[in-house]
Amino acid sequence: ATLLLAGSALADGSITLSPDGSTSTDASVRIDGQTVTITQAGTYQIAGTLGDGALIVESAENAKITLVLGGVSIKNSTGAAIQIAVTIELSEGTTNVLQSGEEVDIATATEGEEASGGALQSKVDLKIKGKGSLTVLGYLNNGIHCTKDLKIKNGNISVTALGHGIKGKNSVTVSGGTVTVTSGKDGITSDETENEEKGFVTIEDGEIIITSAGDGVSAETTLTVTGGVISI
Repeated sequence: ATLLLAGSALADGSITLSPDGSTSTDASVRIDGQTVTITQAGTYQIAGTLGDGALIVESAENAKITLVLGGVSIKNSTGAAIQIAVTIELSEGTTNVLQSGEEVDIATATEGEEASGGALQSKVDLKIKGKGSLTVLGYLNNGIHCTKDLKIKNGNISVTALGHGIKGKNSVTVSGGTVTVTSGKDGITSDETENEEKGFVTIEDGEIIITSAGDGVSAETTLTVTGGVISI
């Protein structure tokens, strides 16, 4: 699955987000108030704003779904702004913002007992790429949270999080782009303990800037750096 910052993907359908009533050219997209649910494989061009809602992907784990973000702002006061199993592409020249919870001072605030996940959350492999910008504000827990393998190909990505900034439980691979993280726990982390071939962080290229109360980069098994510029 892939998340793209728009610019290259040809869309099968488009979704326009609005607190007054979202719309879609694809009849399979379910819209219930400020909750928009994608149920079929395909590439979706997405723009607009949700003041307190969520974009959800409900599909088979192996479904090929790409979300092309072309100027999106989603805030969810109680959970993840995007709950996905996809590729996210960031459209060139666009700014996209995902926020969970209300703004807090991460230096002094504490996580709630039931806090989990992130503002951008995926239960399967997640890929982020594109030439646009993505700001992730995780005021409930983590910023970007993937329970499988997380790959950041490029894009201008800024994460502020009460918990971990960027977490890929199985692995995190950064191969390009600019990634800036401010977090109350680890900046970038992978913590899979049951599979010796997972739990790794690999940095191949890109510029990474981390300010964190915990470890800058934490890997349960191996941390490999083959390129890029890292400031912690």
